[in-house]
Amino acid sequence: MIRRPPRSTLFPYTTLFRSGILSNVVMITYQNTTGEMFQDTASWQIEIVDAFMEVSKSAPLTAPDGSTVTYTIWYNNTGTDTAYDFVLTESYPPGYVFVSAFPMPTSGDNIWQLGDIAPGDGGMILVNITLNAPPYVQIGRASCRERV
Repeated sequence: MIRRPPRSTLFPYTTLFRSGILSNVVMITYQNTTGEMFQDTASWQIEIVDAFMEVSKSAPLTAPDGSTVTYTIWYNNTGTDTAYDFVLTESYPPGYVFVSAFPMPTSGDNIWQLGDIAPGDGGMILVNITLNAPPYVQIGRASCRERV
């Protein structure tokens, strides 16, 4: 058991960033029973790791109604840790019809369960759709589980 000396003051402080090094420092200043002042510090560092997934798309700027268009979804882990159980979900606007994809979705026509993505790794998905409506903006969603 640690006993705090009489009339002591603790000064803990922490510096935290999204990734990098977490620095913890504690400083204690105290006076013993004879009135003599003492000061001591302790510090330690912890590396902070974090998965950060970037997702982007590229597609032709224009296409006539009724045509089939191929677009690319790019995904990349630019973080410092693995993105666990990465799932990418694509949303197709009304009137756009899914034709095919490479790789094929793992669920339905718009969900890819891509597993664990290590830092610096990524990939692409090619999607073919038929345009049966006026142009819309493509939207999508991505998720992953981070290790705690």
